[in-house]
Amino acid sequence: MCKKTIFFFVIFYFASFWNGVFGQNPDTLKIISADTVSFSALPTPAIRDTLKIFLDSLSEVRFTALDSVGCAPLTVRFVNQFNDPLSRFIWEFGDGETATLENPQHTYLKPGIYSVKQRIYVGKDSLVGIKEDFIHVYSPILPNFSAPETCICENPATVNFLNLSRAAENYHWHFPGGDPATYEGFVPPDIRYDTPGSYAVTLVTSNGVGCMDTLTRPDFIQAGSKIAWGTTTAKQSACPPFAVMFRDSTKGCIAKWDWNFGDGTKHSGMKDPIHIYDKPGVYDFSLILTFKVGCSDSLVQKSYITVGGQNLNASISKKTVCQYETITFTISANGYVIIEPEEGAMKMIGNIRDTGEVNIFYQYKTAGVHFPVFTVIDSGGCISQIPFRDSVVVHPAPRLTFVAEPGFGLSPLKTTLSPSVTASDSIIRFIWLVEDKGDIVVVAAERTPTLTIDHIGRLDVRCITENQWGCTDTFTRKELIAIYGSPFLGAGNPDPIANFSNHPDGGINIQLITQSKETFEIIVTNVEGSLVFKDNILTEGGTKIYTLPILSLGIGVYSIELTSPSGWKKEVSFEKR
Repeated sequence: MCKKTIFFFVIFYFASFWNGVFGQNPDTLKIISADTVSFSALPTPAIRDTLKIFLDSLSEVRFTALDSVGCAPLTVRFVNQFNDPLSRFIWEFGDGETATLENPQHTYLKPGIYSVKQRIYVGKDSLVGIKEDFIHVYSPILPNFSAPETCICENPATVNFLNLSRAAENYHWHFPGGDPATYEGFVPPDIRYDTPGSYAVTLVTSNGVGCMDTLTRPDFIQAGSKIAWGTTTAKQSACPPFAVMFRDSTKGCIAKWDWNFGDGTKHSGMKDPIHIYDKPGVYDFSLILTFKVGCSDSLVQKSYITVGGQNLNASISKKTVCQYETITFTISANGYVIIEPEEGAMKMIGNIRDTGEVNIFYQYKTAGVHFPVFTVIDSGGCISQIPFRDSVVVHPAPRLTFVAEPGFGLSPLKTTLSPSVTASDSIIRFIWLVEDKGDIVVVAAERTPTLTIDHIGRLDVRCITENQWGCTDTFTRKELIAIYGSPFLGAGNPDPIANFSNHPDGGINIQLITQSKETFEIIVTNVEGSLVFKDNILTEGGTKIYTLPILSLGIGVYSIELTSPSGWKKEVSFEKR
């Protein structure tokens, strides 16, 4: 039937009242069809009374159900067929349980025949529908079986089964690995198993009303009592003490385990024992199983466990060294050696399996006392961690840089060399060398020397430092000092002059002296030749100071290339530490 709201119903009622659809008597209402009504919008008591007659006439059942027949526990889904969004519902399922949903779901736990009542409330009025003996719940099927003997030593093994099922009519047996493999009927014939092993049995039961259930017993039959074992790991080797977990995976009726680990120690009667091998050697092990029916089976595994062990001889070229000084470890062993000189250091691997000896070179980057550890992997896969017998003392090494102030001028030039050095408190010696293409111009030994230099040219400065432990560092700055003849910017000096010095805020000052307005391009590259910085410097003639930022650069060596439109070029290198 078509769904109508109360408003449509009222309009249809008055529009059709006198044309004979409902009859000529205004006090009588002939019901044609309706699905949903609501009293909340009726305009008059007379129409409410008329619709009350209509509601009373809807006494037929207005619901159905899915899965109304089956075995306990039976879940039934009820479907309401009275479509009014303003309706309320009360369901009575016949087993004492109720619900107020429009389309409820209910589970019947006990066998029986149940009547279902649906009460629909529309406003203050209600409709009641009852389906007598609507739900049929049958007793559950309970498949079950057993066998007088499930663990049989003989091979082939023959088994007869007992059917212990209830409330079933049809029986479907499955015997994987048996003969026959399937059977239809209450009691199967004797089943024969020709191959030793562990077998499952499945029974599927059903009845005439569609109830079905399945019972599977895995590993129910142990035919021939054949041993089947496993361990947590495959064949393996390790250094003593070496703990091995043995695990028996045999299924069935086992009465006793007897593990022999092959190293002369006491046998174990546990199912899954853990045994510790504490002496080097290659070991067999065996397992004897005794089954509850009296038969037994055994297994022997040859050369299964290898317990290694490695003696290592190690020496070092120096036990007391400086930072960044290369030392040599000489290792004698048989296998692979991994050296961990300090915590967090990159591991170094040396293969000395063939030669018996290897030299491994290393530089300590951190000052302090270090304890090298050698990890040896021998030819059998045995891993040993052996500490070096002595510690290694690493003294801090000076790390040096310096500037010249001023770094350029007319000859003779008076300039001061100022060092910046790590671990400066321990420095006992400075040697300064001012050089022109390898030729020594000036030598000084003070910490901060002030030099007067009358040599004209672009000069390199090299400084050698030594601390109280004998650790040294050498640092050279190319063309750090530029000394010119007179006149300073005369015809004898037509090219630009570029001087480089450290900026106190972490950059590099570039001082350009030009005779005219020019734009210089500055390019910084790393040791791989990759571009890391690029900029332009505009000069107006005279002196221009530009600061090249280096804080964003990582530690390493970089090249600076300075060029002008006329083709003049200046190249220097610097190291960021």
